[in-house]
Amino acid sequence: MHLHLFVIGLVGVFTWGRMLGMLVGVIFGMLMSTVPGLSAALAISLALPFVFSMDPATGLIILGSIWGGAIYGASKAAILINTPGNPSAMTTTFDGYPMTKKGKAAEALFGALIASASGGMISAAVLLLLFGPLSHIALKFGSAQFFWLAIFGMTTISSMSSSGLSKGLLGVCTGVLLSFVGLNIMTGSPQYTFGLEPLTKGITLIAGILGFFSFSQMMGLMSSEDAFIAEYKERKGYLLTVFRQYTKKIGIVVRSALIGTGVGMLPGAGSPIATMVAYNESKRWAKPTERYGTGIIEGVFTSEAAANATVGGSLIPLMSLGIPGDADAAVIAGGLLAFGLIPGPKMIQQSGVVAYTFIASLFVANLVMLVTGFFLMRITGRILLIPRRYIMPTVIALAMLGTYSLNDSMLDVGVLLACGIIAYTFRRVGIHPGTLALGLILGPIANEGFTQTLLQARASHSMIGAFLGSWVSIILIVLIIAGVVSGFLIERRPGATSTRSSDKRVTESV
Repeated sequence: MHLHLFVIGLVGVFTWGRMLGMLVGVIFGMLMSTVPGLSAALAISLALPFVFSMDPATGLIILGSIWGGAIYGASKAAILINTPGNPSAMTTTFDGYPMTKKGKAAEALFGALIASASGGMISAAVLLLLFGPLSHIALKFGSAQFFWLAIFGMTTISSMSSSGLSKGLLGVCTGVLLSFVGLNIMTGSPQYTFGLEPLTKGITLIAGILGFFSFSQMMGLMSSEDAFIAEYKERKGYLLTVFRQYTKKIGIVVRSALIGTGVGMLPGAGSPIATMVAYNESKRWAKPTERYGTGIIEGVFTSEAAANATVGGSLIPLMSLGIPGDADAAVIAGGLLAFGLIPGPKMIQQSGVVAYTFIASLFVANLVMLVTGFFLMRITGRILLIPRRYIMPTVIALAMLGTYSLNDSMLDVGVLLACGIIAYTFRRVGIHPGTLALGLILGPIANEGFTQTLLQARASHSMIGAFLGSWVSIILIVLIIAGVVSGFLIERRPGATSTRSSDKRVTESV
């Protein structure tokens, strides 16, 4: 760590132009990601043409502010209407929307805000202090390690199955099967495309996620007789109540943020995997009285802290090695190159002041997001005061528009509708749509990792060496075994039966 460069960068952040740009970036990111299908990467991409004329530090500050604001903004729709703005907010729906159904939407929104800001600042601190050593760990992940990482991610099924592991497994397997649609990575020939050439590109993740959550949720609301989705109340003293819960559960926030940072720095892993792993760990170590998935604030803390922590995590390999951690970081990498900055080992030597100004801005941007988000939170919560008959067509239209804008393809809209019908059917039998999304996200990672490792094993004539020849693989296998065992223990511990019953009622109610 170059302390003097960080101090220079921190002082350089506090200029009127950069602070105004940061404020505009945070608000733009939050508003963009509130609309289902408009991801953080899209928000950053739209801003690129406007920041090219600025100096590199100011441009990067604005892009980073948009990124953090977009990750947090996705939680609003997840909490209020059970529709994640982007995949990173998927686990926020597990407890956020049940809290809304209980009349605690204001508490959930405020909890998401402070946890998201905390996660962002913790990951920025890790980026500042340890991005050099930690970047080398990311290089230890090859095809075998990503295969085991995907399998480990699938053990989080115990965190989202409300009717037992068997139904959860059915949901995950269905999602994995959907992820196989496209081209066979071994032969290059189409598979499961039913003769439709556009499907050779595979099922777009955003289309699938919006179908599983957004469209299926609106289908469920069609059968409801209530005039409103839920009641919005700002209980007296709710801010102090949530803050007290936050201080009591600060360990959960820190642990989730560290998990989000760690997973975020793995190229290709991304925030959906980070939030699922963090949520699973929180549920694994929870007390029997903490019933995750039924509407507790700890679940919102976990998801949002991990989601925003992936921002700093994915910047670790980018700024140290020139390897973007996810799609959002890849867009940031494009911005760096456009400014004439080369991300990688020589970035500190060649552009140290700009790099540390960018890192320092991440701390300030999260504070700006905390203040701005608080004032916008009450306006956003008023969505629940809109009659249900107006919200349903609006959400469906926005979901279709966001899906169509991905590739200008009506086939993606058809995929959204098909995934929505599948998820609605699964909801009716007590299978959470999160299990479908889990399989859709992790299926390609597991498939590619397994195939590449298998080819390496054939070349080296050692199956065991290819799959188990790394200490990282051994650690992941141990975590997989622990995840499976803990899943059965969670299923059988005292209070689990009543928890599943309440989970099922929540699932059926949506």
